[in-house]
Amino acid sequence: MKRRTFIAASATILSGCSSARNKQESEPDRQTDTNTQTSTPRKEILEVKRGDDITHTFNDILQVRDFGWTDRELNFGTPGAAGVVKNLSRNRLAKAALAVDFYDEETQIGSNTSWFDFLETGEYGTLEVPYTEDDPNRVTRIQVSTSVQESPILSVNNGQVTVNDTEISETEHGWPTVTGTIVNNTNDRLERVMVYVNFYHGQELLDQSRDSASRLGPEERAEWSAPTNRAGPDEITRYSTVTTIRK
Repeated sequence: MKRRTFIAASATILSGCSSARNKQESEPDRQTDTNTQTSTPRKEILEVKRGDDITHTFNDILQVRDFGWTDRELNFGTPGAAGVVKNLSRNRLAKAALAVDFYDEETQIGSNTSWFDFLETGEYGTLEVPYTEDDPNRVTRIQVSTSVQESPILSVNNGQVTVNDTEISETEHGWPTVTGTIVNNTNDRLERVMVYVNFYHGQELLDQSRDSASRLGPEERAEWSAPTNRAGPDEITRYSTVTTIRK
């Protein structure tokens, strides 16, 4: 995706934009402040043989339905594990993650994790965990575990920035995209502002996307854009946004 130029009061700021479906960034890269992380321990590890699938509720929070190995191409361009994940808790989950270990009989030959950001109560969506190693035909079984995080790593916006002019439109390629502007209302330079966008058809989460601004000074403003190429304009019935702040 091309980079965008942020309109600011006294500086030009560049941001990167990436779809949350393209989850090849590592957890250490993504989680820059682990002091505020609160996770449910992974008490359950379920085994799924190739050709089977599971429907199970982990810790009375995450329901995993029809989850198992698939030979179809996932978002990394390889096969892997896929299924439907639903938030059964009473709280919004800042992150709901599925970790999958891939095995050739008793030998672990790969691992990967995928997640949803800001999944509300009752919402669900298809979660894909690609197998990124060589020769997927070697995989005979997978092990699945989950973790949830109710509080985000970065603080959710509480008036530090104003989000204006939010609207959904289409890119020149016909992809739905949500755009808007943010304004720094504080007297401090904000190190990073993240805008998360979820695209829905009713309660079904179709896709996620996000954009960010870095080093946004007092009273400076920035444009942001969060597109999806995995949900058509006619499929999307609503979208939601969450903004997080790091000073």
